[in-house]
Amino acid sequence: MSILENEEIWLRNSTVMNDFSEISYGFQLLEDGLQSGSGLEFQKELNRIFPDILGDVAQVIARWELDIRRNTFLSSISLHDASEDQNGRLSMWRAYGNTALVVNSTPFTAVTDDLGAYSMPVEYLNSEEFKEKLQKIAQNIQANRHELTSLGREAVLEFVYNMVKTVAIGTKHPGFAEEKEWRIFFSPGQQVHGPIKRKTVTIEGVPQLIYRIPLKNSPQEGLFGADIPSFIERIIVGPTEYQVVSCQAFEEVLNRKGIGNASERIVCSNIPLRVRR
Repeated sequence: MSILENEEIWLRNSTVMNDFSEISYGFQLLEDGLQSGSGLEFQKELNRIFPDILGDVAQVIARWELDIRRNTFLSSISLHDASEDQNGRLSMWRAYGNTALVVNSTPFTAVTDDLGAYSMPVEYLNSEEFKEKLQKIAQNIQANRHELTSLGREAVLEFVYNMVKTVAIGTKHPGFAEEKEWRIFFSPGQQVHGPIKRKTVTIEGVPQLIYRIPLKNSPQEGLFGADIPSFIERIIVGPTEYQVVSCQAFEEVLNRKGIGNASERIVCSNIPLRVRR
């Protein structure tokens, strides 16, 4: 309801997410992977292009690792299947609450730097799968060595650093795979804030800094479909003692936000899950 009323999405610090290994799991995969045979092959191919470029990467990572661990702000969403339009997903009801906003994916795939926040699908990899990925990257580097050389050392250095950051932020334990997560991430220490605003709030007794993304279109930056009428496709009210009351409240706010046929966009899930207090 707050997302709709305030027309904004909050990004919260990764250290307060329910997966306590956020960020650290990705860094551990990197550490183990780079010491493996695949990792050594990856390093060898990079150094063939620009000698000791990994030494430069290591310096950049050392400079930014603590910031990535402590100052990465995330918002997580879940890929929605059409088969879930009526009932939603049971695992989500059990873990995260009793209302699902099904949203238009267009803003998440827009190519824009207007916000300084970016989206990506999470990869669910174990150690061996990550090593296989490193091996494929090494092969691609070898196959495209001349093209990479022509880009210059600084460009390749930036590519490698972004790969490291993406693995750290966007890799999770395979046990979470059913979530089909995409995440929006923001690094305030490394990016211009633009329209993203910061705020201090208290959530479940924990005072914390958050960042707020406004749900508004920005045509000049190629961002469309982010306003509330375009963004909200469906609301599924899940197992709750007061489904009818909740549906009425959501219909009222959708009407106020200028969404036509509001009642048709709201569905009551009939999954027979007992809500425990």
